[in-house]
Amino acid sequence: EEIGVAALQLQNAEYFSSVPHRVAVAGSAVYPAAERDWLAIGELALDNVRTRQHFVFNYDVRAPTHARADDSFKFLRVQLLSHHGDEHYCPLTYLRVYGATLPQLMSKRLELDVEEIADMTNFIRTASVDDDVAPPADAPPAPLPPS
Repeated sequence: EEIGVAALQLQNAEYFSSVPHRVAVAGSAVYPAAERDWLAIGELALDNVRTRQHFVFNYDVRAPTHARADDSFKFLRVQLLSHHGDEHYCPLTYLRVYGATLPQLMSKRLELDVEEIADMTNFIRTASVDDDVAPPADAPPAPLPPS
């Protein structure tokens, strides 16, 4: 099932192994995917600890190769770019993905659109009411249109 990725939890609990340092996460809706089909979700910097580390993704990057907040993915690619220590192995013991399903994302987007339409409708109503306000009693009379 496709999900919109909001956060990720990673951990290496293995002793006598290196801990990942930099990790790149990308998502795709299809697999196998061409390189152009993978959208970068984020690059994470892990601490040199063996506890679970939690990362919330920031979707502010505006580039065609980066994911947006409303993108959904069926597959994730996690690349270990570097590691702490000099042990031969660098496993990833624990990986948990947090997010919303595609129907939940669509429902949220629809709610935002409905709120935006309601705000615009209220603005238009108040603007048209303000246009119909009578001039003050002490204002000079409006000139007559030419006949």
